[in-house]
Amino acid sequence: MATYFWVGGAGTWDGSTTTHWATSSGGAGSAGVPGVGDTAIFDANSVGTVTIAATATCLNVNCASGGTGVFAGTWAFGSTGVITVAGSMTLIAGMAATGSSGQITFTATSTGHTFTTGGVLGPSINVTFNGTGGGWTLQDQNSFGAVTLSAGTLNTNNQTCFWVSFTSTAGTRTLTLGSSAITVSGTGTPWNVAAGLTLTANTSTITFSGAGVNFTSGSLAGYGSLVFSGTGTTTVHNGGFTCTNFTYAPATPGTTNQLQLTGGFTVGTAITFTGAAAPNRILIATSALGSSQLIICNGTVTAA
Repeated sequence: MATYFWVGGAGTWDGSTTTHWATSSGGAGSAGVPGVGDTAIFDANSVGTVTIAATATCLNVNCASGGTGVFAGTWAFGSTGVITVAGSMTLIAGMAATGSSGQITFTATSTGHTFTTGGVLGPSINVTFNGTGGGWTLQDQNSFGAVTLSAGTLNTNNQTCFWVSFTSTAGTRTLTLGSSAITVSGTGTPWNVAAGLTLTANTSTITFSGAGVNFTSGSLAGYGSLVFSGTGTTTVHNGGFTCTNFTYAPATPGTTNQLQLTGGFTVGTAITFTGAAAPNRILIATSALGSSQLIICNGTVTAA
């Protein structure tokens, strides 16, 4: 396993270009290129813009320690830019990440790995966790685009999360949320989960703020608090799931605000339905005329 340091100013990080890699901080370039077993370090001697236009691969990425000072440059993701990390990633406030799209993929097959974002990523950067037997723990507040959990264990570690969407439809996977507050802002189907996901939701709250949301629950037991605040038709798919609290409260009054059910579900503590004065009442309906669905609440129901 080798350690490589980015040097020489602006350039492209991919799987073959050696120009900007040295074996010491500020050292001579052309020393090689990080591979799946190597650590890539960006420090105070790694200045300028690092363009990620193809697939870059490494074991660990560290922009906060391991070198001389910390990285204050920019990662610029191209439309096909992917960083594949077999271990952990540590970013730091003060650096920047730009681009209209980008992808970070974690592929570890062992546990104990971490992801620190430094608050520098945003909704244009998609993140995938896909390593059988792998385990990753988020270390700080984060903002991502599409989050995909295909294999392994993702622990949000009580952090505040802002995601455009979350998908987990195949593979052996576990999602542990703790007390995380997760805001999912996407439209369409921003939560798409299939049966087989092991969910430990604890006291977490997942808030769906997008309009016209399809919540595909995977019929999982043990969601924490679910809040739907988007406008238009919110559709709850896959009956049979359970949650601690369920809230439907569109943030903006409107005559088209509707909660549509394709299956029933069970709530442990409280259901809250919040509408507005006529004519902006909310409608709660099933997906097919003449059909019925059962909602069970073992606590309180509030409708206003």
